[in-house]
Amino acid sequence: MITSLNQPEFSPEFYKMNGFLHLKKLLKFDDRDINQWILDCFNLIDDISIDTEIDLLSLLSELGENYRDKGNWQEFKDIYLGIFQRNLNIYRLVSEPKLIGILHKVGIKNPYLCSDPLLMLNGGEFTKILGESTHSPLHQDWSSMQSSQNSVVLWIPLIDINLEKTTSIRIWPKSQSHGLYKIDSDSWFAKVSHEDFVEQEQSSIDVEGARGDCILFSSLLVHKTIKPSSDNILPRLTIQLRFGDLSCDLLKRNKGVFNYNHCSPNKTPLERPDLEVPKKDWNKS
Repeated sequence: MITSLNQPEFSPEFYKMNGFLHLKKLLKFDDRDINQWILDCFNLIDDISIDTEIDLLSLLSELGENYRDKGNWQEFKDIYLGIFQRNLNIYRLVSEPKLIGILHKVGIKNPYLCSDPLLMLNGGEFTKILGESTHSPLHQDWSSMQSSQNSVVLWIPLIDINLEKTTSIRIWPKSQSHGLYKIDSDSWFAKVSHEDFVEQEQSSIDVEGARGDCILFSSLLVHKTIKPSSDNILPRLTIQLRFGDLSCDLLKRNKGVFNYNHCSPNKTPLERPDLEVPKKDWNKS
């Protein structure tokens, strides 16, 4: 699926200050391989006849329409949360030497995976199938990862992200410097308390990018899903990778806590009274 990994230009100093980097054209990949993987997975439910030569966005649109009026959405979700998200190419990517080099440059000395690498569907018909859980509220990923203080997320779209047509993410630069904000534990996992973080008082960025780009951000960066201004929401497919640092003193003091089963955080920080959480000196390990 992934044919090459480019070495993008970036500034570790910018990352330290702002908590994120936009790495352009990080990945190159073959639509046909991705299409075949998707069809192989969901053909376990139905015999789907779609041309693998069509572009990825068209395939996702047709697949969503195929399941829209059927009663087997739970079967679709089971496949999606199971084998679909375990594509071997994505697992191979996490040990790519150039990618590890990027992690080193942003301060992760001894990388490990805080969670399984994931293929994530969002938007279009998949919102109806997978539910609003694909639209995340204001949050910091550290609350679910509970990894090293300097842990990071790599958010990689496999289709172009267009604010008029697709869902995307809104990020708040420099919000990572606060450390971990207070959280509300409700139906969604560990969302940031609006009393502690007032969105309107902070400067934010709505992310747009091309397929194969990567938004690398601190697990302490505040962000959320944003929906497009248009009603014509297109499907979005992203790779999400999460890395921590085994050399982090915070991780050692927390005895190497691991909070993620596959796509499922176990406990919020509120449920772990002995858990030490990141403070304002977020960039120190």
